Amino acid sequence: MGTHQAVSGSLDPPGSISRRSFIGSIVFSVASTKSIGPVGDRGDGLLRQASTGSDSWAFHAYDSRGTRSSSNVSAPSNVAATVWTFGELASSPPVVADGTAYFGTQAGVVNAVDATTGAERWSRNLSHDGIEASPVISSGTVYVLTTDGTLYALDASDGSTNRSSNLNGSDPTSPVLHRGRLYLSTSEAILSVDSDEGSVVWSYETGASSGMSPSVDDSGVYFADAGYVHRLRRWDGEELWSTYIGGSLNSVVIDGENVYVASGSIGSYSKRSGQEMWSTGARGNVVGRPALH
Repeated sequence: MGTHQAVSGSLDPPGSISRRSFIGSIVFSVASTKSIGPVGDRGDGLLRQASTGSDSWAFHAYDSRGTRSSSNVSAPSNVAATVWTFGELASSPPVVADGTAYFGTQAGVVNAVDATTGAERWSRNLSHDGIEASPVISSGTVYVLTTDGTLYALDASDGSTNRSSNLNGSDPTSPVLHRGRLYLSTSEAILSVDSDEGSVVWSYETGASSGMSPSVDDSGVYFADAGYVHRLRRWDGEELWSTYIGGSLNSVVIDGENVYVASGSIGSYSKRSGQEMWSTGARGNVVGRPALH
């Protein structure tokens, strides 16, 4: 069970507005992409092209709900067809926005490359500790977390630093952006961070990291930790419920009514109460991260 601490910043109650084409390892391959134009955060965690409505992949799990699924991004038709390669050793899965792919490396460098040609647009050496979390892109800003817990807000056009702050937590997960806040897990806590100022709004101490990013909607922050699934109130971090499932839990996925969790089985739980709705056995322990489509 965790401990909640409100740190700073004003509360924003409900209603306030405040990669698939990439294969990552040492080499990135691009098999097919749709045209990607300017993107923006509408407050629901989805970054979309403003003119045509087609989606970029600007979050590590596509959206704030963690679905890892988009009907508007086509899968590679031939995974053996390498269009271009980039020689840096990537340690974070890439994200794509406005025709540019962004990713971090074990050497602590964040790279921006042309998604069509693979040509480098810019690179920044941020940390000797490396970058394992995927960046998040919104409104011309690239949010990057280094392994030592430093949050950088970089200009997407040239990589220059707009601001940076230390979140006092190591090994951060890939952040989720929702209504002007970044939500992430560190080795000690779940954090809500003001994306404009880089300040921690609230923290919920977990005692140990699940290594998984939370999923977020307007009313809740959902995550798995030490055999429990939790729902926190999004704007102030108060725990609303926790349900013990046991086993080695994976990241959670949410939709309008349910929370989906994978462990030794795959289960659905009510977002409102945490009550189990159904579960089904799996052949062995589920180690992959679930997707919802």
